[in-house]
Amino acid sequence: MMWVKILEDNITVYAEPDANSRQIGNLNINDEVRFGRTFFKDGDRWNKVWLPDGSVGYAEAAECFRIKKVIINQTKADLYPRPTIEEEHAKRVYKNSFYYLINRFVYDGDSWYELRNAEGKTYYTPSHMSISEGKLLTDHGEIERHPKYSIILVIVYVILSLIEIPQKLVDMLPKVLVYFLVAVFVLLMIISLVRDFFYANIKYIFKGPPKKRD
Repeated sequence: MMWVKILEDNITVYAEPDANSRQIGNLNINDEVRFGRTFFKDGDRWNKVWLPDGSVGYAEAAECFRIKKVIINQTKADLYPRPTIEEEHAKRVYKNSFYYLINRFVYDGDSWYELRNAEGKTYYTPSHMSISEGKLLTDHGEIERHPKYSIILVIVYVILSLIEIPQKLVDMLPKVLVYFLVAVFVLLMIISLVRDFFYANIKYIFKGPPKKRD
């Protein structure tokens, strides 16, 4: 399941993956909807579609762009209100801030990213800007990666190293007990990570990116 931006007009949505079935809606360029995985039926490519009104149908595979959360990798970058660098930039962003990547397109011979922040404001930046798909994210706007994850990794490394270095400690406690305690600790940390990631991204998965705001 993914959120996409439609890049072509007049796409018919059917009640079933069959062009002879009942038509329940249409998709047009710049519409943002949720798509299921692509599948084949009778030689045609189809996607399951969740329409804005809540109805569910099927559309023959259309040209679209997968919307995703991305993290800015470079030290700083300028965002513009329109796809041109001829005017003053609207905003300067810094490493580890995140946005929704809505589209990548060519305008006047140059390649651009269309980005949207958590408040729904749209910006543009040249596509040579270094970005990567976001993994550890929350829904609090432009933030750095959560510091808790780095601390957890450090603690795990320290505990694992203690198992090997102080031989006296290993001799005092059965190895099975030591490994069991470490496994429990790692399991609890993984549960914490999964829980945080789930709550950070469940809103995006089902409700999509923030609505565009002028």
